[in-house]
Amino acid sequence: CYPPGRMTDATDLTTYELHAAICGVLTDPKRLRLIDALRAGERSVTELAEAIGCSLPNVSQHLAAIGAAGLVARRRPRR
Repeated sequence: CYPPGRMTDATDLTTYELHAAICGVLTDPKRLRLIDALRAGERSVTELAEAIGCSLPNVSQHLAAIGAAGLVARRRPRR
């Protein structure tokens, strides 16, 4: 499905796919709340779970989806 008279190149398609992935992630209110909670800086999964009132596994799943879209980075604490 290209606009009339215009072919879309691979760069455009990649950009559209990236935008679609990001928009898909942002459709969930809990994910938006997590992103908002992270605006002030790094927080642990436990802190995030308490901040938005979700279980640890649920927060981890949402963070994985947000991270897959490239919106957040995860790091493990040092031991």
